[in-house]
Parts: sequence; structure tokens; C-alpha cells
Amino acid sequence: MTCKNIAILGSTGSIGTQTLDVVREHPDLFHVSVLAANASDELLEKQIEEFQPELAVLSDEAAYKRLKSRYTGKTELAGGRQAFIDAAAHSEVQTVVTSMMGFAGLEPTMKALEAKKDIDSKAGNDWNAHADNNWDCKAKQLAHLQSEQKDVSIEGKKKTSIKGGNGN
Repeated sequence: MTCKNIAILGSTGSIGTQTLDVVREHPDLFHVSVLAANASDELLEKQIEEFQPELAVLSDEAAYKRLKSRYTGKTELAGGRQAFIDAAAHSEVQTVVTSMMGFAGLEPTMKALEAKKDIDSKAGNDWNAHADNNWDCKAKQLAHLQSEQKDVSIEGKKKTSIKGGNGN
């Protein structure tokens, strides 16, 4: 069996760290090509040191700047929400493990589907899709969810929410 290149979006959370436990147990089956997290720069740095991915991303700009100021390894670092989304379509990746709940996981999942990556969502969503046989159906379902997005004004601040799914 060949080694599968994976991206783990949400690598510092509970599901992400459990996924890395599986990778540790089966290094002959998986190679972590991309690690992405929201703001846990210190834990992400430890994960980078252990798994040596090609790319590591922090969505939170301040966390990215902290990590970039101290990191001297070979892994490429990127920061910001768009870099987090783009990580889902990284050229080396075959399968994307998404572990973000609700709307936070929608854009990266859509990006991965557009890039014809296999998706394994561990966040309680029904987004498992495989590029070879299910892409159209899942992309349409996600596009429908995205079309139900509503803008709501609360106390003068615009907030985006999504209807449906698991309530997020």
C-alpha cells in the first residue's frame, strides 16, 4: 500500500491531535503534508517539528507572526484566513481531514472539493466525499448550504450565520 499525503485542518484541536495519533501509529500509510490551525502557535510548532509537513498555516494573523518570528525550520509557513482555506487544495495532498465545526469548515471544504481532493470530515458533518466518485453531489450540497447563508445585524455589527447542518 502506498503512503497517502494528508492535510489536517484543525490539527491542534481534539480531532486533529487524534488524527495525528493515527499517523504516528501508521507512518507507512500516511504522510502529513499540511498542518493548519487557528491560533495555537506553540502546539502547531511542536507538530511541525515532529511531522515535518511541507506547509503549516495559522489562520490567526497574530499567532502566525509569533510562530514566524521564532521558527527556523524547513516547513513553509503561511498565515491568515485565506491561507487556511488555500491549504485545503495544496498540490501534494490527496486527502484533507477537516475538523472544524460549522461555517468555519465550509470554505476550506469547498476549496478541497474544487481541487478534487478526498475529504474526511471528523466534525460531525456529513461532508465525507471522494474526488473519484462523489464530488459533484457533495459540492452541490455544500453550495446549497452556502446559499442559505444569512447576514444578521446584532447591536450594529454584521454577523454571518448559516442555517441548517448541525446548528452552527
